[in-house]
Amino acid sequence: MVYPRPIVAYLRVSTGKQDLESQLMTIEAWSKSKDIVIDERIVEEEPISGAEDQRPKFQELWERVRQKKVGTIVVAELSRLSRRMRTLVNFLYDCFDNNVVVISIREGWLEEALRNEITRPIVISMFATLYELERK
Repeated sequence: MVYPRPIVAYLRVSTGKQDLESQLMTIEAWSKSKDIVIDERIVEEEPISGAEDQRPKFQELWERVRQKKVGTIVVAELSRLSRRMRTLVNFLYDCFDNNVVVISIREGWLEEALRNEITRPIVISMFATLYELERK
């Protein structure tokens, strides 16, 4: 598949005990295996919970989605985007509405499920619910 450009990787950690290295390695291995160049990395430099909506870099990414200034978003796993149900649902729908492809390497089947209008609402609500429960 040809992924729309620019291709942006988003990385975030929740606590000071975590580091970005494993996410970075996962994304780099994926991009190498697909022979894809990541155009930009958006990294939340300070540890911040995915339950918080006011993450500066996430809000920047979301605004770029709305402005159609990103073609593909790559994350190591979907929970890096958000652990709040409403936020994740709204973000993913904004991505879909603006033709932004979301790649979650851990949930590799997600890309196809989000393109299917029948499975999309089921998958989005399922993941949003699971991540919110996991956070609590």
